[in-house]
This record gives sequence, C-alpha cells and structure tokens, in this order.
Amino acid sequence: MPEVPGNRAQDRSEPCFYAETMSTDASLRGPALIVLAAYTIGLAVIGFLPVPVDREVSPWIYTIVKAVHAGGGPAWFTYGLIEFSANVALFVPFGVFAVLATGGRRWWLALGAGVAASATIELVQWLSLPERVPSALDVLANSVGGLLGVSFGYVVLALRVEDGDRRQEPLRP
Repeated sequence: MPEVPGNRAQDRSEPCFYAETMSTDASLRGPALIVLAAYTIGLAVIGFLPVPVDREVSPWIYTIVKAVHAGGGPAWFTYGLIEFSANVALFVPFGVFAVLATGGRRWWLALGAGVAASATIELVQWLSLPERVPSALDVLANSVGGLLGVSFGYVVLALRVEDGDRRQEPLRP
C-alpha cells in the first residue's frame, strides 16, 4: 500500500487504523446478510413459540444437574446456569453475522440489533405468550452472547485487513 502523507489510517500505531479500514466488502456482506436473515428468522421461531422451548428436554437437564450434584459437582451448576449459558450461545452467531454484515466501523449497530432483538422477543412473550416466562436475565444473557459474537466478528474482520495488507505488500529479502 503506497504511503499517503497525513493518512492516519495507514499509521498502525493509531487506534483508529482498524476501525477505519474494516468496512465489509461485498464478497462478505452479501453472504453475511443472507445468513443473518435466516438466523433471525430462526430466533423469531424460537422466541415466539407459544410454549417453552425447553419443555421437552427440561426433565433430562434436571436429571443431569442432579447427577452432577450427586457426584460431588459444584452447587453453582444449576438449571439456571445451563439456561443462561444457552441464551448466551444462542446470540453469539447473531452477533458474528451482524458485524460481518455491517462492518467493523458499525460494530455498535450490530450489538444494538442483538439487544433490540432480544428485548423484542421478551416483550412479545410478556404481552402475548402466557406460557412463556419473559426475563430481564434472558435479555442480559442474549446481549452478552451478542457482544461475544460481535467481538469475534470484529476480530475476523481485523484479521482480513491484516491478511489483505500482507498480500498487497511486496516480499522483502
């Protein structure tokens, strides 16, 4: 990459270098948008089911928790922990594909979309799905998952920038 006088984006010591160069190119944005749309539909199906998602598996989960406790496992290993962890994991892919679709400079938009999607799901459950149990803790867990996903996607974009720079620079003896 040729040097341009006064171009802060080329100075890797500047904290803004990656943010200014991490726009998502069309080769990544299109597929990311398609996967994000499909994943969002899946989240909506899961979130708006009229019955709890874990209804069929909760007896198994309780059995596992009891077995862990009977085997001397830690008291903090609970059904609530498993549920919280599942909610975190559910929104990690959303965060990844959202930041790949929006680009590194708009990471905050991807994170905000995840929080908004989670809050919307919980609000709809509260207003119109009496068998579901809406929870602020679910919004927190989903937001943590979205943040982890956005962070991972941001790193992926940063590595693409680094890789692209390496391919453009001539090899030096």
